Amino acid sequence: MDTDGTHDSRGTHAGSVPRPAGPPPMPPTTPPPVPPPPSSAPFETAPPPAPPGHAPDAGPTLREWLHVPRTADAPGTWTYGHRPRPPEEPERTPVRQLVSGALISLLAGMLLWSLLWNGYLGGFWLWPMYLLTPDAWWAGTPEGAIAQNIYNALVIGGLLFVFGRLGRWPELVRRLLGRSGGTEPVTAAPAHPEPEDDLAEWPELRAAGLGEIAARLASEVREGRMNDVDYARIRRAWHSVRADPSRLTAFSEAVRGKGAGACVHPSGKRDLPVRAARHDLLVRQVRIGTVHDGERNPYPRRGTGLALDPVLLGTSLLAVGPPGAGKTHALVRPVVESLALQALAGQAAVIVVCAAGTELGPASAYDVVVRLGDPESVYDLDLYGGTTDPDEAAVVLAEGLVGDLTDTDSRRATTALAQILGPFRAAHGRLPAV
Repeated sequence: MDTDGTHDSRGTHAGSVPRPAGPPPMPPTTPPPVPPPPSSAPFETAPPPAPPGHAPDAGPTLREWLHVPRTADAPGTWTYGHRPRPPEEPERTPVRQLVSGALISLLAGMLLWSLLWNGYLGGFWLWPMYLLTPDAWWAGTPEGAIAQNIYNALVIGGLLFVFGRLGRWPELVRRLLGRSGGTEPVTAAPAHPEPEDDLAEWPELRAAGLGEIAARLASEVREGRMNDVDYARIRRAWHSVRADPSRLTAFSEAVRGKGAGACVHPSGKRDLPVRAARHDLLVRQVRIGTVHDGERNPYPRRGTGLALDPVLLGTSLLAVGPPGAGKTHALVRPVVESLALQALAGQAAVIVVCAAGTELGPASAYDVVVRLGDPESVYDLDLYGGTTDPDEAAVVLAEGLVGDLTDTDSRRATTALAQILGPFRAAHGRLPAV
């Protein structure tokens, strides 16, 4: 039976929560294994799960990770802790103008101090010192000399402060050090969110009347026996229960008996051995980098995290770059890793389409492997939409090759393909494969 990802597990005890949003550990020299493909086994037939295969990363706990706000103001934005920036860049004074203003204010301050020190402006600026010190100090005593030096230092400090503010010295220093203040820090998680908004307390289950199940899962979160994959997997299983209420009994029994190990992937894995990228399974994102803080990029996106998710990947993706530019390491591997994690969470399936002889590791590392041109391949591409009629197959194939645009006439292509597919079907009893 198709359980839609709501697979049961045998007993397990996971270690502490893998810090899902922290820095990833260094990848090993050999590629890590990808979880085996899911099966259609019911709750009771899944093999025993294994605990996460790597130590926790340095980062927030699962509860803290769930409490961090996620804001998306544009497609491809890493939403974890994101703080939207203004739509327009604040007006910035050119560095040359800042340098000129700083030099002018410095010279003005030095000129004023010279006038005060040489007495051209009188001695009024010494009155506070005379009022706060005994008259006996000013008869050539060491105390008077010390007081004079301290007072001079205070006056110089005041002049530096005033003219530094006038000359915008702090802003000039920040600009010279490259700290423009454009990158926003991660927003601190709320300390005590309301119970109805606390994802760690499973409010959806409580609202559905499953208080006991929610309490069991909440205790798994508090005691560190649940990781981000467990949370996403059980949450996905609950959504399948809402779509098909007949699964409620099996779901409740699995969570009541197994806790964080409920509805586990048929492979028994609850995490990947190692992660090379940062993942946010709550919104199914993988971070692939940071948007360059340059003038060519829109100001709201400068310095923000860049992430991919199934919605963006569903629109197709084209990576352009010379060999060795890092496309595999920086793009392909994080995406495949994200798909593998989502497969463990019951949210996706990893399907590989390649030529015969392509080195991809064992086929059991993926859900489906389609090897084009390999007669021994278990799976193949169906070019004809499941039909066996040559005319219908010609229409489907022509639309796929030529397209369904209004300004394109696919009838000629359909006719030509039908003239090929019809005789082939009559001679071999099937339509031609890839």
